[in-house]
Amino acid sequence: MSIRIVKCPECESKNWKILNSSLKKHIITRQEFILVEAKCNSCKHEFKYDSVPEYLKKPGVLY
Repeated sequence: MSIRIVKCPECESKNWKILNSSLKKHIITRQEFILVEAKCNSCKHEFKYDSVPEYLKKPGVLY
């Protein structure tokens, strides 16, 4: 498992806070992942971040 730095997709700031998070389970692969809803403290942009990047087209982008 690698550690990735999550940045706001709008302003590239690393100053953000978690609004909500939930543990989800992908049925096909039976792999668990965490979906995090976050808000940037700098520009106030809200975005979602998935702990498993292959389930998103682009990590840290609102979808």
